[in-house]
Amino acid sequence: MEDISSKKSAAYRILYHWVRFVFERVYYKRVHRLHTENIPHNNPVILVSNHQNSLLDAFQMLFAVRNTFLHFISRADVFRKKPVARLLYGLGLIPIYRVRDGVEKIKNNLQMFGQVEQYLQKGGMLAIYPEATHMDGNWLGRFYHSYVRIGFETAERSGFEQEVFILPSTLYYEDFFALRSQCMIDFSEPFSLRPFYETYKANPRQTEEEVNAIIRHKIQEKMLDVKDMKNYQTVMDFISYSETAYAEKKQAVDMNMLPQALTVRKEIEEKLSALMENNPEKLQEIYSHTADYSHQLKRFHISDSAFLNPSNIREVIQSALFYLLLSPLYIVGALAHLPMFIITPLATKKLEDKLMTASIDICVWILGIPVFYLVYFILIGNTVSWFFAALLLLMLPALFRFAYGYQKNLKEDFLRFRCRLIRKKRKKSWEKISGLREALNRDLDSIC
Repeated sequence: MEDISSKKSAAYRILYHWVRFVFERVYYKRVHRLHTENIPHNNPVILVSNHQNSLLDAFQMLFAVRNTFLHFISRADVFRKKPVARLLYGLGLIPIYRVRDGVEKIKNNLQMFGQVEQYLQKGGMLAIYPEATHMDGNWLGRFYHSYVRIGFETAERSGFEQEVFILPSTLYYEDFFALRSQCMIDFSEPFSLRPFYETYKANPRQTEEEVNAIIRHKIQEKMLDVKDMKNYQTVMDFISYSETAYAEKKQAVDMNMLPQALTVRKEIEEKLSALMENNPEKLQEIYSHTADYSHQLKRFHISDSAFLNPSNIREVIQSALFYLLLSPLYIVGALAHLPMFIITPLATKKLEDKLMTASIDICVWILGIPVFYLVYFILIGNTVSWFFAALLLLMLPALFRFAYGYQKNLKEDFLRFRCRLIRKKRKKSWEKISGLREALNRDLDSIC
């Protein structure tokens, strides 16, 4: 194992700024970072969080701490090839062996933990996901407390003179898969291990478990943690159908801002969770209405937002003219980025873990943009003019954002037009869907 470096290489710095640009300016529409003032400096810090979206979780944490060279614990099997291992070490990854890697190799973890503790002693920051793997949705898994042991053993190296912090953080995504959506990270107050030093000396295992439970609770209380796993999708659907009306009742809530939207979604989930004990019959009724309504939406291939706002003739004409006039810009923006949209589905077609899709997708964009932009620049420069090629190169990121928004709005307007046709030609079906939607509104009123 190589030594853990506290210095960023030149290659790391270049890659860092490029990946950050793609992450913040291209891939996501808005990135929220809350309470970054809670990040300690010049102290040993172990940064922990829920794990929901694989590589994108690491990017969120990495870009939030900014100038700190954040190191991550990673699976050792990806370090097998020496060239790859050197690259990963340079990027701040640290290997940890698991039982599946072989019992003999687990002994290497002792050396790794020792180097990690030395690195932390120098004021370094280490990121760990205590769940050990990303979850398949909005819930919090079991927390393994090896990160707590690392913290206490780091303090022990200084004779328990040095203060070691654990920094809980909470990650959340508007959509696990969608481009141009929002994501956020929220830092809790740093948790000092110093008050637990004496109890740790007397009973290490019990103290580790106690601290682990505290840290897990701090993360859990800030995230959307669906308790009813058996009805997970139904809960998420009800939240989706109810959040706008719920926000209107609260007033002064902007659902376009992800942190505020998260607060609304958490409150709705908590009210549903309360019904599990207080009124399970009512909860089952809500689940039934939600499932029936979702079935009808899927049956007619429409969305809830489109159903609530079907288009009229004037809007159809205006939208058609709008899309027609702006179609040249859309075509340029879409065609220029078409390779990235094709590569990701091909690369993830047989992927078993669907939450790896976004991680592969962003890698495609990180690598694809410079490659294809360079190809476009050379082709247009040689065939038209180098000035025009340079101008187009500067415009392409904006054209991508426009093309993506154009296509998203076009799809929603088509669904609104489809709802208009259903309401006009299939009145009985429309009345049935309307009845279910009204039942959901009453369900929301009953739990508010």
